[in-house]
Amino acid sequence: MASDDATVTVNPLPQVTISNPGILCPNATATINGTVNPATTGDYTFTWDDGGTTLSESSKTQSGTTHSPTLTAPDNCNGTYTVKLTVTDGNNCTSDEVEQTVTVQTPDFADNMPADGESTVTCPSAITAPTAPTVNACGETLTGVLKQGYPTQADGCNDVVYKYTYTDCAEHTHDWTYTYHIVHTTPPAEVGGPVATYADVTCLDQATQPTTDMLPVIKDQCGNVLNPVGEPTTEVTWEEGKENCIGTKKYTYSYKDCANLTATWVFTYNINDNVAPTLKSTASWPAAPATQTVCFAGRDNTVIPAAATIEALYED
Repeated sequence: MASDDATVTVNPLPQVTISNPGILCPNATATINGTVNPATTGDYTFTWDDGGTTLSESSKTQSGTTHSPTLTAPDNCNGTYTVKLTVTDGNNCTSDEVEQTVTVQTPDFADNMPADGESTVTCPSAITAPTAPTVNACGETLTGVLKQGYPTQADGCNDVVYKYTYTDCAEHTHDWTYTYHIVHTTPPAEVGGPVATYADVTCLDQATQPTTDMLPVIKDQCGNVLNPVGEPTTEVTWEEGKENCIGTKKYTYSYKDCANLTATWVFTYNINDNVAPTLKSTASWPAAPATQTVCFAGRDNTVIPAAATIEALYED
C-alpha cells in the first residue's frame, strides 16, 4: 500500500484588545483602539459592534494592526455600554470576540460654577435683573432659573439678592447669587417749598411745639419721606438782664435715613415781651388810701399799698 506525508500548518488566532476610552460625558467623543498583538498575517479586518454608542467606522480592512475609530457617547446622563470587536487576519483566522465597557457619566459641575456677583447702588430704582451666566456641565449648556422667593424685596438699605438655580440632566444643582448693596451717599434734605423756621411771640408759654403741618418734608436720597426721630429737643435762651422777657426757644428735630445719614431742622420762637402790663379784668385798685396817725401826732399820712399788692393786680 502506498503512503504519503502531508504538512498541516496551524496558524494562531489573532489576539485582540480594546482600549478603555475612560468615563465620557453625554455626546462626548473619544478614540477607541482595537489592536492585534502580536501581529499575525495581514491584512486585518476589524468588525465592531458599537453596543449602543456610535462609531465612525464599524468595519475596516487594513494592513496595520491597530484600528482607531471615533466613538461618540449616547445622549444619556448616565449609563454603561459594551463595545465588541473581532478581527480576521490574512490567514482567515478570526479572533475571539473581545469586549470593552464604555461608561457615560455626568459629573457634578460644581467646579464650573462662576463666582457670585455683587455691585453697589444708591437706590433700589437703579436695580435691574442681572444677566445670569451660562454654565458648562459636561458639554451641556445650563441656564440659571430665578429661584422662588427671589429677588428679595428692597427694604431701606437692606441688600437685594437675586438667586438662580442651575440643574443638569443628572439632577445636580447649584445656585448663583447676585447681590445689590444699597448705599446712600447724600444725607436727607428738605424738599418742596421751604417752610417757616421761626415765629415771633410775646411770652414763653406761647412758644409751643410746632404742629405737624408746620414741619418740612424731609426725604432721603431715594425720595422716601422721613419722619422725625422721637421728640424734638428744646433750648431756651434769654438775653442777659432780660430774663423771661427777651430770648428764644428752639425746637430741634432730627431725621435719619436707613444708612444713618442725618439731617436736622430747627424752629425758633423769638420771645419779646414788649406789651405793657394791663389791669386784670377782675381786679380794682384798693380803696382810697387809709389815713393813719403814726409817729406824727396831729398829721395825716397816706399809706401806699405794697409793691407785691400792686403787681398782683396786673397780668403780663
